Amino acid sequence: MSSGGTAAPTAQLSEVNVSVRRTSDDQLLVGCESSGWSPAPVLALLDARRSALAARTESSVRPDLLYAVRGSVSVAAAGAMLICRVELPGTSLASENKIYITDEFAPPQDGPGRYLALLVSFALVCVAASLLFIVPLRTIVKLRSSVQRLAALVIRLITRQSTAPDDEPRLGEYGDILRVETTGASEHTARAIEQLYRGVSGVEASNRLAERDLTEVLMFRDMIVSVGNTLSIRPALIAAIISRQSRAGIDLNRDGYGATDPDCFGLMQINKHYHAVKGNAYSREHVDQGVTFFIQLCKTMKRTKPRWNREQQLKAALACYVAGEERVIPLAYDELDSVTPYGDFANDVVARAQWFALHGF
Repeated sequence: MSSGGTAAPTAQLSEVNVSVRRTSDDQLLVGCESSGWSPAPVLALLDARRSALAARTESSVRPDLLYAVRGSVSVAAAGAMLICRVELPGTSLASENKIYITDEFAPPQDGPGRYLALLVSFALVCVAASLLFIVPLRTIVKLRSSVQRLAALVIRLITRQSTAPDDEPRLGEYGDILRVETTGASEHTARAIEQLYRGVSGVEASNRLAERDLTEVLMFRDMIVSVGNTLSIRPALIAAIISRQSRAGIDLNRDGYGATDPDCFGLMQINKHYHAVKGNAYSREHVDQGVTFFIQLCKTMKRTKPRWNREQQLKAALACYVAGEERVIPLAYDELDSVTPYGDFANDVVARAQWFALHGF
């Protein structure tokens, strides 16, 4: 017999999301958030020794009794690592997530590198302005890729990133995507934008394809950045895979499977025949699964290609992601894309990632 009342929701706890943001006064804050059903979740921010930090926390509750909790603390106070722990009092339910605070998050310091970067930036503007008047448009298009690589160098100088492998931040643990060689998209892939930019190919085509998808990819930026920081993979690379694989969801059917490949699921197009589907097509759980799989491929290439540098191993892992390691491992470095769709998956994704790195990722 029904009591006629509304049943209390079962105790549940969502995953913990961690992110880094810059405030209007140029301060970096590490934040985390989660939600859960009754009782109200309790959030704590801990340092690497699991000591509680003096963090700012807040909570809210919806009419359906779903509680949301949020907390933030300055990067300086967080130290080398921050742990966000959320638990439901009186139950065994708890969830944690962590983020490593690296030099990449540090604000730029004045010095020769910074002034050189500003000088180069000014020079680029002057050169670009002069080119508009004295150089044909076709030549400008060909020069664009070189200018973007120089711009990437400028950004590295501003953020004072080290070029020594042993000193790279954790986000470069599996290789620096900005240092990976690439020829960009193949002619077949470039045809997708022929109606927009005739004669464009290679890296320039990849850049245009990434730019085309930017609005959709930005919808998932916070999630991409959070997963990248947590798993030590550059967010720009995750964005590039999502752009190439599903156009950030545009190429997905309503059931979340690919419009051109009904066996592959979600933003990152994970094949259901080789991996159990996790989460929904647009969820953090799905993206986390795809990135974790990619990391395993990086480790496989490190083990099977010990004489290759990290950037070469990273590019090989991209080929494995879509073609399978058993087909990629026997190949020489310059043959990696010979087994990928349209013969350009690894090169196209690398070029897109380098573009996304300059545009918000």
